[in-house]
Amino acid sequence: MKFLAQKRLMIIAMLTVAFVVSATAVAAEQSTLTSSHINKIRQNCVAAQVALQRVQYNDVAIRINRGQAYDALLTKFIAPFNSRAALNRLSEVDLLTAKTEVIEAHVEQFKKDYVKYEDTLSESLRMKCQDRPVAFYDALGTIRELRAALSADTKAVQTAIEDYEVIVGHMRKTIEENQ
Repeated sequence: MKFLAQKRLMIIAMLTVAFVVSATAVAAEQSTLTSSHINKIRQNCVAAQVALQRVQYNDVAIRINRGQAYDALLTKFIAPFNSRAALNRLSEVDLLTAKTEVIEAHVEQFKKDYVKYEDTLSESLRMKCQDRPVAFYDALGTIRELRAALSADTKAVQTAIEDYEVIVGHMRKTIEENQ
């Protein structure tokens, strides 16, 4: 029963954020906020902040888990594999090393972008949005952009990992053919 209440609250919160975001999207298309849009933002921003708190709470856990997974992949699997490949003087070592550097760069970018996102989100939650609806609106736009950047970072890491896996698969095939 408690789960259903939490689920219902989350749905209401997301609908509130969607309402504020849609009002801000319409205003963005017009490039200037009308007094009507400002009033809508002012009326709904506290509810939007509550929804954003829920998003922030969930994002922290996701960020921690994703960061730990990336770090574990790099330190427990990729680095030892690269070392073993170098020790065995396999021909693809330079390619593995280059792809590892790409993965590490994307992971670092993800971490930097997450810090920017978290800072902006926290700032928007501290904001007295009813007194500063235009600033709150601008913060929501920035948050959307930063979330999009995080999504792109995650996809870039995933693509680089898949490329690494292709190299490993090619190495495996070469080793099997030579035995």
